Amino acid sequence: MAVSYTCLTLQYVVVPTVLVLAALFRPAGISFVYLLMFFITPFIPIANSRNFKSAVGPFFIILIALCSLLLLCHIVLQVTIIAMKIESIFAMCSFTQQLLRHIGFINLQNLHPIAAAEWHLPDVLVFITVVISFVVIKKFTQKPPPITMQLETGEILPNQESDDSANADDEAFFDGLIRISPLFCLAMLFVIAVLRPSAPAGFYFLIFLLSGSYWATYNSLRRGFSLLLRLLMLVIALHSVCIVAYQTPWAQYYLSSDNLIARLIGLEPLVLSSCDRDIRVMSYNLKYSFDSFILPILMLLTYFVLALTAKCLSNANVSSAKS
Repeated sequence: MAVSYTCLTLQYVVVPTVLVLAALFRPAGISFVYLLMFFITPFIPIANSRNFKSAVGPFFIILIALCSLLLLCHIVLQVTIIAMKIESIFAMCSFTQQLLRHIGFINLQNLHPIAAAEWHLPDVLVFITVVISFVVIKKFTQKPPPITMQLETGEILPNQESDDSANADDEAFFDGLIRISPLFCLAMLFVIAVLRPSAPAGFYFLIFLLSGSYWATYNSLRRGFSLLLRLLMLVIALHSVCIVAYQTPWAQYYLSSDNLIARLIGLEPLVLSSCDRDIRVMSYNLKYSFDSFILPILMLLTYFVLALTAKCLSNANVSSAKS
């Protein structure tokens, strides 16, 4: 099969999962870098010998460069603090400390090792995962030598049977995905709509009802549905960014969870970090139940499913138009 299941697993399961964990585990400014790369991931085609240098390779190189830059910034900051002895600038709850904490950089002096690991493990985990994925995908996408056959006249021709069978397998594989993907989209929309009440959740539920009713009348969810999915992707992405941004101290201070705007958007302080204890130490707000913590993960999963479905439907429309 021309599409490698190893490449598919790494690109659409392993790397997105690590990016989501890095973005949600440590809510800070630099986490939005990983969130942005996650939003781009489903639009990167599955790696093969034709698109590795044009699309897949540059994406992984950019991601490795970003991870390396963030790790370098962490190291430079700690070395600068120790070498120049500027610990006084990072006094407890000073403006500089608060600002850098919201960006994602902190002073590790007098900080518990577990708390320090929470700030640096996401970058290390993403870097290691992306580098290994890049090496494996590059190996699997190396183009093998063409299979040839020699005629009785001595002329050597390339054998097209293997390529044709691989392309047929790919078409059958994606045709099956296109048939069942709208079902997964509607199921994921239903889950994130009923999990926690909010204004965006009401919008998701409305789209679920309208799309499900339209599909139940034996209508096909094709081009129009793919356009609707792109609109939903934008709403879900903005909603997810708001939820992650609200897990920072300044956002929780200036916008209380009891505020009408926060309640309408569905913002909940799941991660607590304040000057009352140590702004560098993060703790989970256990007064909220499990569904509040799982909602951001399910929303990002829904975004990923919608993006892949919209891409499959668009490709199917292009193929139909050409035929």
